[in-house]
Amino acid sequence: MLSLTRLAGLVPLVTVLATTSVRADPVALESGVANLSTSGLVIELPKKKGVTYMLSASWALNSDTTFDGRDVVDEKVADKLVAGSWVMVGWFTAGDCMAVVKAADLENAWERPELKLWGTKFAARGGVFTFDGSLGKKPAIALCLNRGDRKQLLLYRFFLDQTVEMTEAQMLKELPKAAVLERAYRAFAKDKVSVGEPLSRPEVRNRGKIDAARPLDFPGLAFGLTLPSDGSVWLKGEGPDKIDQLDRMVPAIPEITVEMARFDEAESCQEAFDALTATQSKVKLSGVPGGWEVGPRLTLEGGTQELTLCHKVSWGALIVGVFVQPASTDISTLAKLLDTLATAADKAPPR
Repeated sequence: MLSLTRLAGLVPLVTVLATTSVRADPVALESGVANLSTSGLVIELPKKKGVTYMLSASWALNSDTTFDGRDVVDEKVADKLVAGSWVMVGWFTAGDCMAVVKAADLENAWERPELKLWGTKFAARGGVFTFDGSLGKKPAIALCLNRGDRKQLLLYRFFLDQTVEMTEAQMLKELPKAAVLERAYRAFAKDKVSVGEPLSRPEVRNRGKIDAARPLDFPGLAFGLTLPSDGSVWLKGEGPDKIDQLDRMVPAIPEITVEMARFDEAESCQEAFDALTATQSKVKLSGVPGGWEVGPRLTLEGGTQELTLCHKVSWGALIVGVFVQPASTDISTLAKLLDTLATAADKAPPR
């Protein structure tokens, strides 16, 4: 029988560095707690005399396996934009962080493979960024930080009150003052995140042509379903043979991967659980919807842990494995997805 295994870091995702700052209905804050919608990070905006922070976010599915999204924090004095920040968290197909910043669309660019900033080292690339709108050409810096096999952090800083003559030295002098980026980095490093349904917020915009709630086929399960409107964006991943996978892209953190496998002709969920080959231990989960039985926590090679659940159906059992980082036993944010999976499995014919 199958065991559920995760191919960490091999999911083929793309983040596209778009050339416009797309806004919905921005939220204005003068200071205080800000929940960054697509990344899921929670930051504390400092009070700066005369400055208003304008928060927005946008995302786009380019196919069932490619996605891009970003949080935008603009800084205004009166009605004039003086600075802008983009915050992005994800797996970037460009490769490591130096390759990611090399992909930034900047003219007259300079690079720093290791830029010491806020107590860590970023891959950095600066130059001149061209906006499609009235902002035109502005100096900018892209920063990227790796975190093992977990998602990368990509930050942009736009010096909107400066001209293209701004030098590398001037940018590097001003960059440490960018409190938005510093606090986004610290929230990322400490997994300081929010829980909610970010797509329901008015400041979040889908700038693509594909909805988050969309029909998907799962060849391993041998049935399809329409993803629920759960305030998240899910992307199909690449799982092992006969195992289907979904990765949650919005919010990017907490990082959640869901694996799904069918156990045909299983007489009970316990029979399916017993067939899992990884090391098992008991666990209590909260937020489990009706119709699901909690299984063991699996410890995989390398120490990665996976939560398991089972839904019994007429043709056997549907097993779901959940990876979540940072670790949590509250799966309430998955309730709508699990309900949808259970309904689809109930209607699916035997194979």
